[in-house]
Amino acid sequence: MALPSNHTYLSKQAPHRLSAFYKVSAADLGIDDAAGNTTPNSNWIPCAGYNQCTLLIKFVDDGAGSPTNVDFGIDVSDDESTAYPLQTSSVSSGTATLSPLKYRVASSGASINYAVDFPLNYEFFRVSALTVTGGVAGDDMTVTCFLGKL
Repeated sequence: MALPSNHTYLSKQAPHRLSAFYKVSAADLGIDDAAGNTTPNSNWIPCAGYNQCTLLIKFVDDGAGSPTNVDFGIDVSDDESTAYPLQTSSVSSGTATLSPLKYRVASSGASINYAVDFPLNYEFFRVSALTVTGGVAGDDMTVTCFLGKL
């Protein structure tokens, strides 16, 4: 039996609007034009009270190297000093094996811009070990962060 159109699931949902929004600049994050041959961690970002994060990652290839991948992880903390790397799991024969979660995008020797969106349930977080495989000093990496609360 079909429901009338005014009783659809979508019409019953509350509107989804950001009730809080905050931009963390690349300078505040601590990864602003970082060299492609470094592996920086960002500064700790306070995020209590927010439940959503979007990272905007910009990699600019200067043409001198042969960059292949841009990788990074996420650490969380409750005190800005003890890092807890986010983990992912794989299951084999009923056993879950944990390993650090790594975000990777192929650069294929070109400049790229991309966004990564994830939920937040922490007091502090940071981008960890931002790495460009095959990166050189003339390459630039910049990360900007947007915190939101739905």
